[in-house]
Amino acid sequence: VLLLLSHDPELFTQGVIVNRPTSKTTDKGWRIWYGGDVRGLSAPAQQQDIVCLHRLTAAIATDVSRTVIPGIFVTSLSIAESLVDAGHAVPDDFWV
Repeated sequence: VLLLLSHDPELFTQGVIVNRPTSKTTDKGWRIWYGGDVRGLSAPAQQQDIVCLHRLTAAIATDVSRTVIPGIFVTSLSIAESLVDAGHAVPDDFWV
């Protein structure tokens, strides 16, 4: 099942395969799911755009996120980690 996050016919399509986790984790141990832009997980790290899906509704989270569909938001891994570090969320709130 593919959830499209963005599509620009001139640039690329970005999405997450929501029913297919990988065996990979982030440096902090968060599980990574298949998806992203067309470069994918095999691209060099500096070319990977790691995003996090979440359902948090507090303004502190939604203000730094983009709505994908009503009730589902996307933000960067670094912002998700910041929200966790500040105590506004827990790692299980995010799909990476």
